[in-house]
Amino acid sequence: MIKKFGVKNFKAFKDTGDIELKPMTVVAGPNSSGKTTILQSLLLLKQTLENKNPGVELDLDGRFMQLTSLKELGFGKPSSQKCEISYAFTLETEIPVKVAPRYFPNLTVSEESHQLSLLSDVAFSFRCMRAPGEKQRIQVAKFDLQTHLDDFAGPRFSFRYAGKEVTAQVGGAGIDRMQPGRDRKILAVGGAHFVPSFLLFKRLGNPPEERTQVAEVWLDQIFAIPLRELATELERNIRYLGPLREEPKPAYLHSGTSSAEIGKRGEFAAQILWLERNERILYKPSLYANAETVSLGNAVNDTFRRFGIADGIEVKSEESVTYQILFPLMGHKGKKHVTIADVGFGVSQLLPIVVMGLRSQSSSLLLFEQPEIHLHP
Repeated sequence: MIKKFGVKNFKAFKDTGDIELKPMTVVAGPNSSGKTTILQSLLLLKQTLENKNPGVELDLDGRFMQLTSLKELGFGKPSSQKCEISYAFTLETEIPVKVAPRYFPNLTVSEESHQLSLLSDVAFSFRCMRAPGEKQRIQVAKFDLQTHLDDFAGPRFSFRYAGKEVTAQVGGAGIDRMQPGRDRKILAVGGAHFVPSFLLFKRLGNPPEERTQVAEVWLDQIFAIPLRELATELERNIRYLGPLREEPKPAYLHSGTSSAEIGKRGEFAAQILWLERNERILYKPSLYANAETVSLGNAVNDTFRRFGIADGIEVKSEESVTYQILFPLMGHKGKKHVTIADVGFGVSQLLPIVVMGLRSQSSSLLLFEQPEIHLHP
């Protein structure tokens, strides 16, 4: 889980400092103060990890941001050669107890323990580089991973490298296979996008024919576990709802996609609510209530009742081609309903937030961009 993060030289920020992520984190400020920039810094990494080409280390042209060069992101509009943007994350991950003795031989744990808390600091930067005979492209300029057990005064492990063809620095017990030596050197660091996963070694020994042998060595678990966690958090667990929501409509057309996300404008809310209305979710109706397993449809209805907005809503579909969101007509004794287009505009702003929140796992990071134009006086 990401505990905090920060960026440097990114658009409006020379340095954001540490931004701690709590169960609810509110970023508020005047216009053009950088609120959206903070979200964009995370969405840029998310769209990179979603790119089907693992060789793209930073994707500037994806579904959240569309840029043509790195300098468009740089603080103070530097030249392409001087532009370098940096990220820093602090993660808390779990490492299996059975793996721990290899790295922490003096550690004593109870028999009931199955997981140990691993704290990791990950920092990396991007800049435009040009290899001989190649075009200039964005690459990871520096990478630094520091990790240790929480509440344990034991060894700390480090993995650092700069560029793609330099010697990586690896420190810590139990990771000899990753260490360079007199008989081998590290040629490069490989992986998917900006996340390293293996080292490329070249043999230096005799006989001469062995000098051309190259071998891949995967990162030890002490490094691989937090890096996988970071990639998962950024790619799969971030959910984003933008400021320009889908206008309320009498009926919504089927999107033709089985998107698992609500959409940047909440445009898939009606479709998802219909298709997953009977899916069982873990629902906690209030802060002090016990969690219970209910259907998504019932959870949405209960949420709107608690907000005092409607005594339940109904979703209808015509052969999965169109979807309607219906609200009971207030003050009417019968079962007459009106569509979401006939109720307050704020309801259409709230519905995607409710559906998105109820469908998300506890480990998800939900990003809501809610400008003051949509706030009720």
